[in-house]
Amino acid sequence: MKLSYSKIIILLFTSVCLVVFWDSSFMVPLKLFVVYIHEISHAMAALLTGGDVTQLSFNIDESGYTTTRGGNFLLIVSSGYPGSILIGSLMLHAGVNGRFSFVISILLGMIILLFTVFIPEQIEFNVLIMGILWAAVFIILPFSGQYLYRSMLFFMGSLTSLYAIFDLSDFFRGQIENTDAGIIAHHFFPGSHYEIYFSYFIAIFLSVFSIIIYIRFLISTIYHYDHTAMDHDDNVHSDIPNAENQPVLDVSKLHPDVIQLLIKLQSQDKPQNLE
Repeated sequence: MKLSYSKIIILLFTSVCLVVFWDSSFMVPLKLFVVYIHEISHAMAALLTGGDVTQLSFNIDESGYTTTRGGNFLLIVSSGYPGSILIGSLMLHAGVNGRFSFVISILLGMIILLFTVFIPEQIEFNVLIMGILWAAVFIILPFSGQYLYRSMLFFMGSLTSLYAIFDLSDFFRGQIENTDAGIIAHHFFPGSHYEIYFSYFIAIFLSVFSIIIYIRFLISTIYHYDHTAMDHDDNVHSDIPNAENQPVLDVSKLHPDVIQLLIKLQSQDKPQNLE
């Protein structure tokens, strides 16, 4: 396994571009996509734990919320940041390495479409339109060419991962009680002076867990396996004679005298019956 410096350069270049143009107006729908992935992560956790999704929504100020009914409260609330970073890292990995990139793009589009049109019991019109457009991009673009959809996966994966990590700073600025960590703390310690301390404990835990996920996928993205040694081993083993690669003798092309000699030798090799 070797370090791919070209992938590091591409990743750094994309990261710098995202930082430079972060406050540009054309970045708003892209950042709203990350917010939507965050909310979809909450919704997926609700379904996987036996709950229902009543509403998904986000606002132009990059805030969002998901309302659910039933399911595991702790897993639902805490799944937003790890879920969005996991999805972003998968997109980034597929965009760079190309493995299963076609399937991942279409699958992500189907998931977005599912959680936009079919899963929520109610959804706002602007969220519905944006969700359908994003789903169409991820479903249709893979059929337009490998370079185009892999570039899209790489860019959106980088954006989703980096934005999700940057968004973790919401835990430590402003009002933490409005974040996922604050909601969890309020559930267990409502009105207690322990609530704020537990909020920061949950915030640190979610931050560390999410960053570990990102680093794990980042390492697997910028490294690649060297198949040269494996190919060399295959060539060495292929030179070893075996029953499969031995040449077959075509008897019909032999001289009649040679055929008679072979028949005589074969008869001599047969065991003799002892009386």
